[in-house]
Amino acid sequence: GLRLAEKAFALDQAPYITDTLAEASFQNGKLQRAVALEEDALKRSKRRNKSFFRTNLKRYRQALRNQKPKM
Repeated sequence: GLRLAEKAFALDQAPYITDTLAEASFQNGKLQRAVALEEDALKRSKRRNKSFFRTNLKRYRQALRNQKPKM
């Protein structure tokens, strides 16, 4: 899934594609990247989609805060 999301993002950085890449990154443990991508999707989204992107961003940030530090 991550590879396909990367390919789609390389072709088009529309907010919904950015969100898909953020979710794929999140699912693959790339939490900081997921947060950064979702922040970008939120910033560039239309008004009607903002609550969806905010919800995802909140989930990614929470997971990042709960992540155990790497030693």
